[in-house]
Amino acid sequence: MKEIIERTRIKGYPSQAPRMAVQNLRSVVGVFKYMQEPEVAQIFKDEKIRIGTVIDGIDRDLPQLPTLGLGARWDTYMDEVFATARDKGISFMDDIQRLKDEYTSQAAKDKAKDNPQKTPAERDEIAKWAKLRKETDAYTMALEAEWNNVRNWARPW
Repeated sequence: MKEIIERTRIKGYPSQAPRMAVQNLRSVVGVFKYMQEPEVAQIFKDEKIRIGTVIDGIDRDLPQLPTLGLGARWDTYMDEVFATARDKGISFMDDIQRLKDEYTSQAAKDKAKDNPQKTPAERDEIAKWAKLRKETDAYTMALEAEWNNVRNWARPW
């Protein structure tokens, strides 16, 4: 992600880098929103409980083996899977600050200032940078507002 934001490794035009970064970040926000929808959270909870019940039943019904506590192990496993998914999403979204720093910092704003002493080609490039900076600023503000609404994803069970 860092390479996309800093435009050091992308396919296509460098001006597409912030849009690609925003799209990646939007995907994570979308997953967090989706998983917090009441119907989806209920399905996730029901399936986790259903699978745990089946695993625990198998564990109890095998007469030749001692009980291994598979139901409890399943619960622990699912808690870890949930925590890992949530933590990875939150960690990934830390890149929103890097994106803001790259495109909306004072240095970025200074790059976007028109300079009449520059050649027309350079001024055109400055104008493109200014437009890109402004668009990225709007995208990141909206994305950050949405992220703040969904970042506290709690286990549904």
